[in-house]
Amino acid sequence: MRLPGRFIVAAALYLIAANECYAGEQLNEPPAVRLIATGGTISNHQNGRLTADELVALVPSLSRFVSVETEQFTNIPSSAISLDHWLELSNRLNTILDERPDLHGIVVTTGTDTLEETAYFLNLTVKSDRPIVVVGAMRTPDEVGYDGSANLLDGFKVAAAEASRGRGVLVVLNEQIHGARNVTKNHAQRLDAFGSGVYGPMGSVGSDRIVYHRRPMRRHTRRTEFDPSTIDHLPRVDIVMSYLGATGNLITAAHQSGAKGLIIAAAGAGATTPGQSDALQKVIDRV
Repeated sequence: MRLPGRFIVAAALYLIAANECYAGEQLNEPPAVRLIATGGTISNHQNGRLTADELVALVPSLSRFVSVETEQFTNIPSSAISLDHWLELSNRLNTILDERPDLHGIVVTTGTDTLEETAYFLNLTVKSDRPIVVVGAMRTPDEVGYDGSANLLDGFKVAAAEASRGRGVLVVLNEQIHGARNVTKNHAQRLDAFGSGVYGPMGSVGSDRIVYHRRPMRRHTRRTEFDPSTIDHLPRVDIVMSYLGATGNLITAAHQSGAKGLIIAAAGAGATTPGQSDALQKVIDRV
């Protein structure tokens, strides 16, 4: 069957628009990308923790296509990262990007337990269109099948790609590129632990190219209303689950112990139990 010419042209244009590719061509001046290491499984091993420089040393091929800079921010498990760490990290990234217009992008390593939260916070508070890529690992450096080196290599590829600009903070694991807003950790051990639900990955990383399938539609990075430079601490906000038979005791306790806000992980479209609803109304009446 012969297809109409306009159909072929339309299909070709659709494929070009839907899949934006970056091929890893050789450049006279490799783009400068800085690694900011914070710790996590990607660094942890039985005898201690790898530093930022030691992580880079695991991937000698990096120097072929990027000019690597390293900085050790912290070296702790991601479960130990605090709101103060978040604020300091965001401010540090903003300072680096302000002072270094020649820097093409930044790669941040962190533990996967809180990786999605860290990435989303940076997505709201880093004021730049340049690529910020968050990577981690599901296995430690001394385990068989360590995925940290491959994820780090892919993260640098994404941060060095011109096509990565203006997409917000990106998460790169298991050869997939996820947007910080949608990504979640879905498994405690598998290498393909991260996904973006019904939205799917934003793109993928191959040996010689990066392919993007879509762009984020929500505001991010420099287009958000959040400016971390105007505050010196983040207010405490507690999360309370709603479940069958839940009382309002935890809501009352959170308010009385100084929480400045509450997130209710409710059922359905926001339903809470009668006890929780009563407690919430009392808190609202007091503030």
